[in-house]
Amino acid sequence: MVMASNVPHDFGRPFVMREAVRRAILASGSPSLRRAWTYLAACVKCLWLILRTRNWPELIRAYVRQAPCDTIVLRDGTRLIHPANTLGFVDTFLEVWFDRCYTDPAFYSPRDGDVVLDLGGNVGLFTILLARPNPSCRVVVVEPFEENFECLRRNVEAANLGNVEVRKAALAGERGTAYMQRVGQRSLDHRLAEVPDVSGADEVNTITLDDLVGSLQCESIALVKIDIEGSEHDAFQTVANETIRRVERFAIEYHDNLKPGTLALLRARLADTHEIRIRPSVKGTFGMLYGVRKAPHP
Repeated sequence: MVMASNVPHDFGRPFVMREAVRRAILASGSPSLRRAWTYLAACVKCLWLILRTRNWPELIRAYVRQAPCDTIVLRDGTRLIHPANTLGFVDTFLEVWFDRCYTDPAFYSPRDGDVVLDLGGNVGLFTILLARPNPSCRVVVVEPFEENFECLRRNVEAANLGNVEVRKAALAGERGTAYMQRVGQRSLDHRLAEVPDVSGADEVNTITLDDLVGSLQCESIALVKIDIEGSEHDAFQTVANETIRRVERFAIEYHDNLKPGTLALLRARLADTHEIRIRPSVKGTFGMLYGVRKAPHP
């Protein structure tokens, strides 16, 4: 029997209030207010980079100019790497470590013994953020794209994380093989396809959420973080209800812009078992879905 989460049903109230203020400013229709908000947010993030990293001049230049950056050096000297000449490293670092898009304290705070799945691990920023200060947590991180996977493996080694298991695979609706297609200039945007549409696409083993959760051999998963560029649609189309019930919290980036109907599908699959909060992007075609498992009826 799955244990009930001890998170109350109003888990998102502080988060929702903060997000409402941000969205109200961005939707105000006042160009000057929007510019002021954007400028202030950028200044705060730059200050944070100065406080948290050694190579902050390089990182701030990459952030402001939207330029490639392949190394982040933390204050303790730990070097985190990223595929060369590829965008997205600093933006993702800020999104995961500064914005805490997956670990807002109102949503999830790690506990001793937690088991966490990081699906679409990229180069390991979320895994390192979670696993390093919480050595009693177990993190299983899955990344399918070869360049990202190699950086992920080396970053986990550099951070000296003995509580992390790294797997090369792609989450999908069924078990088998597929191909990772290189898309755009960012390391985060590569997508899974059944057949390669360009030469050099990476063939990768696919795994279902049922198989992955079953392989962990534990009763309950504290958090499943998912950012897999549209493949969440197929993964949740086939996942068993029992697997969903075993997960205390979901943090899922949904992509209606890539697969229309994804958010509706996720809502339908999680509605019976989880309290749901949605954080749409400004464009509204993608965003974050947060789910916390409901307590069972007495």
